[in-house]
Amino acid sequence: AMAHEFTGEVDEAKDWYTRLSQSHADAPAATVANGALRRLNLTGKRMQLSGPGLTGGSIDLAQYRGKVVAVLFWATWCRPCTEDLPQIKELYQKHHSQGFEVIGVNVDSPGAPIQQYIQQYQVPWPHIHEEGGLQGNIAQQYGVITLPTMFLVGKNGAVVNAAATVDDFKRQVPELLGQ
Repeated sequence: AMAHEFTGEVDEAKDWYTRLSQSHADAPAATVANGALRRLNLTGKRMQLSGPGLTGGSIDLAQYRGKVVAVLFWATWCRPCTEDLPQIKELYQKHHSQGFEVIGVNVDSPGAPIQQYIQQYQVPWPHIHEEGGLQGNIAQQYGVITLPTMFLVGKNGAVVNAAATVDDFKRQVPELLGQ
């Protein structure tokens, strides 16, 4: 399933994830398969996302209704996450006043230098963090198997792009803010 997904064969990936989910329902891999199916079928649907904020309190995507939101699953050890960061920060600074928000979902394991990373790279948006890394509840809920995994959510709370890239953000955020 993962191999098909990584090569862009989404229908085949869905088929294999479904087979895994149904024939091995009690296996840990079925949890990931169910999450991957949820993620792959999320476009056009509302994304339910909430969790403990990295600096306390809780963060709920529903509180951002009326805004365009990028949801970024990331970790301090993820090199592509760090490489994407300058472009996402630039987009955030350019469009934040127009209603563009970013929510980070950190999937680092305990003891990772999360706060130091945020300070070093001057990351201005809020972050959800739950223990467990990629095996944590939120990551498994959406079948996050690689980082970064990014979603773009429209003003109505529905996912516009469930496999977003920085280039997608650059193209779609201005369009969505103009609607």
